[in-house]
Amino acid sequence: MMNFMIKLQPLLFALLVSTSCVLHAAEIVFEQKEVLGKDWPRKLLSYEVEFGKGEARGGQFSLKDSEGNPVPVQVDALDTHSDDSIRKAMVRFYAELSVGTTMRFVLHTNKKGNPPPKRAAHAVMGNDESVAIANPFTSVLFPQSQPQLKEPKSLHEVPGPLKSFQLANKKMTGGSRFPRSDNAPESARVKGFETRLVSAGPLFAEVSVRYELVGGGHVETRV
Repeated sequence: MMNFMIKLQPLLFALLVSTSCVLHAAEIVFEQKEVLGKDWPRKLLSYEVEFGKGEARGGQFSLKDSEGNPVPVQVDALDTHSDDSIRKAMVRFYAELSVGTTMRFVLHTNKKGNPPPKRAAHAVMGNDESVAIANPFTSVLFPQSQPQLKEPKSLHEVPGPLKSFQLANKKMTGGSRFPRSDNAPESARVKGFETRLVSAGPLFAEVSVRYELVGGGHVETRV
């Protein structure tokens, strides 16, 4: 069985420091202390967290730094409780850590009705041939899902995961194809593929294009 993923944009970053993540009712505290004597530049940090039943729902989150200043945050639900409240989620935000310092952020679930942080404008559009993710600066086109092809095809015969993207001058360019392989086994032929929006928020948008193979494996690309 063949299973592998192509990451076109690294999204996860782990600091080599001592870390703690503490859950207190409707808030989660993230703390990091720099112990290696190194300046860590601004990076996208990712944490998997859990909530009790009824503590968190979509669109209710806000993040503040140690001085109480709001920080853009993106929270994607991974699992839910029986009441549809969030049980497990991925929390992402940008931060930097100077040598010998400590940083602290607190995630609130806004249970008291505080307004959620403003989300970036990511428009998701589609037609019979393409799915597009766009913001005020650029847009990226992906192939429309084809869950079941009329007959299995080699990887190089199906649409690549990236159709095109928009340059600063508004012109569309680019594209993608899998390389041809005359020795690929029959089990590596594609029987269908799905284009799916994984995440869209104030920090980034992420799309998955997953190709299902005849042999039971898959190839997945995330942009």
